[in-house]
Amino acid sequence: MKLVNYAMEYNQLHGFNVLPLINTVPQVEWVQWQNNVMDPAEICAFNWQSINGIGAVSGIYKLRCLNFDNVTNASIIKEFQISLGLPSDYKWTVISGTGREYQIWFCCDEDPIISDFFDGEKPFYSYMLKENKCDSIELRWEQCQTILPPSCDASGKKYKFLFSGSSDMPEKSPSKISTEKLCNALNNYCVTPQDVCMITAMDAGGPVSEKPEENKYGAIEQHFWDIRNDKVKLFSNLLIGFLETEGYGKMIVNKDYIFIRDIDNVISEIPKITIKDHILEFITNNSEGSDRALLLEHFIRNAGVLCGERILECLHTIRPDLISGTKEKEYFFFRNCYIEVTKDEINQKDYCELEGKIWEKQKAQNDFYFTSARSEFETFIENICRQDMERISALRSAIGYLLVSYKDPSSAKAVIFIDEKLSDNAFGRSGKGLVSKAISSMKNVLKIDGKNFSFDRNFMFQAVDQDTQLIIFDDVKKKFSFEKLFSILTEGITIEKKNKNEYRVPYERSPKILITTNNTVEGSDDSSIDRQFVIEFSDYYNAKYKPKDEFGHLFFDEWTKEQWASFYNYMVECCRYYLKNGLKSYEYVNLTKKKLIDSTAPEFEEFICELELNKEYIKKELFERFKKEYEDFGQIKYNTLSKWTKVYADLYNLDIIERKSGIERYMYLRKKGENSLKTKFYADRKIKNHDPL
Repeated sequence: MKLVNYAMEYNQLHGFNVLPLINTVPQVEWVQWQNNVMDPAEICAFNWQSINGIGAVSGIYKLRCLNFDNVTNASIIKEFQISLGLPSDYKWTVISGTGREYQIWFCCDEDPIISDFFDGEKPFYSYMLKENKCDSIELRWEQCQTILPPSCDASGKKYKFLFSGSSDMPEKSPSKISTEKLCNALNNYCVTPQDVCMITAMDAGGPVSEKPEENKYGAIEQHFWDIRNDKVKLFSNLLIGFLETEGYGKMIVNKDYIFIRDIDNVISEIPKITIKDHILEFITNNSEGSDRALLLEHFIRNAGVLCGERILECLHTIRPDLISGTKEKEYFFFRNCYIEVTKDEINQKDYCELEGKIWEKQKAQNDFYFTSARSEFETFIENICRQDMERISALRSAIGYLLVSYKDPSSAKAVIFIDEKLSDNAFGRSGKGLVSKAISSMKNVLKIDGKNFSFDRNFMFQAVDQDTQLIIFDDVKKKFSFEKLFSILTEGITIEKKNKNEYRVPYERSPKILITTNNTVEGSDDSSIDRQFVIEFSDYYNAKYKPKDEFGHLFFDEWTKEQWASFYNYMVECCRYYLKNGLKSYEYVNLTKKKLIDSTAPEFEEFICELELNKEYIKKELFERFKKEYEDFGQIKYNTLSKWTKVYADLYNLDIIERKSGIERYMYLRKKGENSLKTKFYADRKIKNHDPL
């Protein structure tokens, strides 16, 4: 029987919310199924191809699950079943393919006694046994997913029902047990929060209280261990509670999740090693003497489990209300305040006025304050543009466009910084890198080495994170495949990270694109041109004359507080300028000519530009003439010259008008939108006269 059929039976016969899994990982966004009953049609709508497992969500229809991890003495399973009032051969007991993990499924009502007994409401509770028969027991009360037979684990071994020895589903639904029996069973076999309180009070030499506020390691809510007779126990449910009070949680990203930390509405993505370091630091600072040594030794030995996915993924799910710019408004975040920019004004605001959360990487590392002082960066921009106001406005609008997080579907463009100078060799040092760095100082940017980048490489965008706002392809090579960015520019970006599920960042939240290059970027067709906004950088600054020669210091690294302030004022003005005016075009200096040379050859550019518009030529004669005038192209193919001519026409906004007469083929070039050329032909088929309309 196919897994989808098993899933349907679990749902329709026993009320399970079911999820498709690959190697125990859900392959659908399942947050909505943590609280809502699933419809059979929704199960059928899941993609069940390549699936090797079924997960069930606890909590729905009061279904609960006890999970026994790394069992070393299987007698604990029968003992627990009997303690719960279940038969010793209870049909809803599951064993993993490895035989080290067991689950007991049952139903249990909501009851205030549960939250009191478990010291607060949580999706799951984890305990260690008083006798060392397994690593831990987890009560998966609600909003947790657990694997069902006949799922496969990562090794390919199947889960099955323990007492039937097969994947055949029990006829009757899981039995109902009382909360009293559940609490008694856990109390009999496990070290519960009440045990921790009792032990702490006795160790302190005071009376046994039901819930003491303090012990020698601080508040009971803060520590997550017990030391008795030099034996250490760390409680994973208390550890999870501690981490959550410290701001840790997980964030669902499509079919996967990331660990994050929320401190005063500022969120950062956190690797597991950082969580581990935080726990070690807390243990070190909140224990003493021989206890500290025992705790550290025990934690280090068990860190792989305690800081592993199976425990940390039980951190509560954080769904942050992230602040983002709109079509009319953009935000910038600094150490001392945040800035709200519209097309008409720029306002400085305190963080207490901020409604929502931001990514930590969105914050600039300096303070902001208004100043009337002129920024030397503004002078730098004007010099790049040769004091040409049209070019200055275009560059200001490009900077503003990249600073604005809102993505307008009608203007989905990559900004391209290119040297205006015509040169056979790489020129550079014109200021492209400094303008890129200026934007990076205010946005979360991923910089990619353009020379070594390949679209064919696996995990090419694995460094892109949820908070990445701009991707800079720096110094791309001549044959950079711009068309492969089309889908990113218009639809969003797919992120594939090593050993992780791929996920998609939708268009509205995907990063914008900046490309810097000494060459032109491929693409003379309408689709490419429409997706590019190109800024030419003059050679005012070059290898022999750098900004430091003019201003006396390095930009950014050697700026004073005042220079940073004037720079930030100029940049937010660029943002305001874009919100008011959009992207401003200008008349290219050398871009069109440079594109033609890069797409064809310098000799062809020289040859084709000598042809007159609205004058008809015999194509074969043009071909022979080119080969004769440029002997290095003696072996060029006829089709190559035709393709180059098409590139020329596209770049210069021309139409190619062709006709055939006898064995000869004719062509002429005209500006787009002009009327056809009138010609008269004699019997020898040679052109006598040309009269443009």
